Amino acid sequence: GAIPGIEERMDIPGDYFIDGKSAAYLFDSAIIHEGGKSPDSGHYIAIVKKFNPETKQRCFYKVSDAIITPISVKDALTYASQAYILFFKKI
Repeated sequence: GAIPGIEERMDIPGDYFIDGKSAAYLFDSAIIHEGGKSPDSGHYIAIVKKFNPETKQRCFYKVSDAIITPISVKDALTYASQAYILFFKKI
């Protein structure tokens, strides 16, 4: 099922941390399993955020085997809602 509430920036309140300090994280990448009912079948794709020298910005890409496709932030977050594993960077 989908994971509700994945956003590009996640502000986590201090009550989730031992030291009580809040922290902010940016969505960075995800591993998604498509098709099949078990990890042994279907196909894995990755959503990654990488610096694009043409736009001078960090952009999201969908990686499926040797095919790398630029995608929007909205599409990246849609994929993230179905992720097997999510990766965030602390800011």
